[in-house]
Amino acid sequence: MDYQSLHKLFHKQVYPSEPNEWDIEDALGDLEDLDEEEQRRLLLAIPTIWPISHSLSFSFLKEGARQALEFDQETLAEWLRRILSNYEEGGLKKARAYMAEEDVELVNGQKDQHIVRLEQHLSRLNTYARGISGLELIITEADRTYTDTETLYLPQQVDFFTDHNDNLLYYKLTIALLSCCIIQGSFGRHRFIPNTPQPDISINEQDYDVQRFFERFANPQCAQDMFQLVELYRAMQMLAHEFPGLMLETRNIRAILWELHKQEVVTKDSEIERFFAAIMIPEGSDGIERHPFFSLLENGEKSSEDSGVFELIYHQVIEDGLYTTSVSFYPFLDTFQYTEAQGIRERRIEQDSKEFASLLADLLRRNGPQSSQDEKKNIVMDEADTALIMPTWESEQEMESERQKPMLMVDNKSVDLPDELLEIINRIEADLGKVPKGYVSAAFGMAGKAKSADDGAGGDEGEPVSEFIPYDEWDYRRQGYRKEWCSLREQVIRGVRSTFVDRTLKKHRGPLMKIRRQFEMMNTREHFARRRRHGNDLDLDALIDSLGDQKAGLAPSEKLFVRLVRNERSISTLFLVDMSNSTEGWVGVAIKEALVLLCEAMEIVGDRYGIYGFSGMRRMRSEVFKIKDIAECYTDRVKERLAAISPKEYTRMGPPIRHMIDQFQGVDTRSRLLLMLTDGKPEDYDDYKGQYAIEDTRKALAEARGCGIHPYCITIDREAHDYLEHLFGRGNYTYVNNIEQLPARLSEIYRLLTK
Repeated sequence: MDYQSLHKLFHKQVYPSEPNEWDIEDALGDLEDLDEEEQRRLLLAIPTIWPISHSLSFSFLKEGARQALEFDQETLAEWLRRILSNYEEGGLKKARAYMAEEDVELVNGQKDQHIVRLEQHLSRLNTYARGISGLELIITEADRTYTDTETLYLPQQVDFFTDHNDNLLYYKLTIALLSCCIIQGSFGRHRFIPNTPQPDISINEQDYDVQRFFERFANPQCAQDMFQLVELYRAMQMLAHEFPGLMLETRNIRAILWELHKQEVVTKDSEIERFFAAIMIPEGSDGIERHPFFSLLENGEKSSEDSGVFELIYHQVIEDGLYTTSVSFYPFLDTFQYTEAQGIRERRIEQDSKEFASLLADLLRRNGPQSSQDEKKNIVMDEADTALIMPTWESEQEMESERQKPMLMVDNKSVDLPDELLEIINRIEADLGKVPKGYVSAAFGMAGKAKSADDGAGGDEGEPVSEFIPYDEWDYRRQGYRKEWCSLREQVIRGVRSTFVDRTLKKHRGPLMKIRRQFEMMNTREHFARRRRHGNDLDLDALIDSLGDQKAGLAPSEKLFVRLVRNERSISTLFLVDMSNSTEGWVGVAIKEALVLLCEAMEIVGDRYGIYGFSGMRRMRSEVFKIKDIAECYTDRVKERLAAISPKEYTRMGPPIRHMIDQFQGVDTRSRLLLMLTDGKPEDYDDYKGQYAIEDTRKALAEARGCGIHPYCITIDREAHDYLEHLFGRGNYTYVNNIEQLPARLSEIYRLLTK
């Protein structure tokens, strides 16, 4: 095709957009030298990229023209998927960098079987990291191997070994090492408070940072390297004790990694290098027990000061003149990044202090008396810091060999700590060395005042706001999921004291009486089963037929009775309510009134039900508001939450629907209904709108149906007919054209759906 034909086809692909002509000319100029088939292949891919990034589309055409001879249709589609993946991870810069270099693996249609790429195993390794550490760690790609204590940064791919499994095992070893460093507190604030501060330096534990700590040594770099070596020693000791199988499994690859390390360093035979070898491969070295530094480690561990261990080694190294150049930790990992960890640590300390006090206060109220000072004295304290949390070692030998879970003693009775509280305790101990007295005092105060939540958290009655949960999102343009593209947080809506419920019941008193009668009939679904061998009464029709058969010389039937049968209802329902800003005004009031009437009716019929609202702003902040959990009773607290329903922000439907699917897990009923109540199309502040938003919502609903959940929608959007059938399917939605009818209609629709 000539330039005019290319120009026309390009405009057709991006309609109704009108891009700058000079951008089009620059991008299409390189396409003129290609044959028509190659030109069409590239241009027909533009509708997939254009809604995501116009600049990326132009770059795709330019780089695609350069590499088009290497691509068939299937290969081009895979190349496009990889471009978009790089764009999602690193933006335009990373996507352009990927396109600029030839993807040899893709072009040749072959894969180096031994190479392990992080993105292909990311989900599995994330699970592994969280399992081995007990922390909510996440993994991401980076040029270096390190951690900031919340994220593990690992190389994009590993090809150290000729065997695929060995390369995957390298990832597991690195994850385990970094996790152990986090758990043992290698980055904790308490690790950087000097034992013997200089006289001219005033030490404040709250603001003392890592840089100041190492600067107090004559050779800061040597001090930092010795510190990391000692921390690696402690991490390897933890691995050998907690995960001996992993140590055995990685024995061979650690030996190979050490040979790779020796190729990179200058001082191969130095005492420090031999010490490093004894730490990382004690099975293949002379043994750490026989290394000269081991006695220093052993003596330092007996010291009560955390930093005493590495200081002994540091002074020995300096005195003997053993330190000539900085230590390279390649390829096991890179130098610890203390600065990044420090900022995250301080933020986490503040957050953990609030969550710890909140959770412990809840536990105290549930398991111990808090009414007087005398009762408080019954709670056993740890002698080190008067904390409620104390270890459960049966003997001194057990204390040295294995650390057990902490426990809580109330009135001389042990109380199991929930996993969520244990995880926070582990983080606090890693950051601060121990649980401070002030944290426990705060929990006592909150328990005594009947408060358990951070007042600013936005939750209700002491229930902490959950962490953000990642959910995939469906991109119809490339027929694939954007992995963990959205983040959703569930929180309990804060109730308000109001007469709203009473006013609603009074206002709709007539319809409510009718609704109650209808639901009472549903609750007593009894019918007579005729022609039974046993029953409550004779079945006259069956008796007459039996006599006729007898007169005719036939064997009479024995099924002569009628029995009253009551069918048990086995239905659970989640109501998902739109709380976007478009529900402001009378619409929102009608929705709340409808929910009040429905709750009154549901209490009569006895079905299990939960109510959630949803809203959000952009993909990283979808929100679900719990109004009533499916296992929760309809109490005054729930009524206060119903009254507190108010418009929030936008209407991103995909993540809340997927979250409701998770909520149904473990609900054992024959029928499961997801009933959505909304006033508009799925839409968010970002690109979540139009066909993209509709297709993602449709995919989420299909996922629900695949899990045995029946979705149904009630809408008051007058233009909803254009997309509701496409979303929910024929017969699975209804339109309420009079908002005043919504309260009564909602109950009627539910009754019909669950007959």
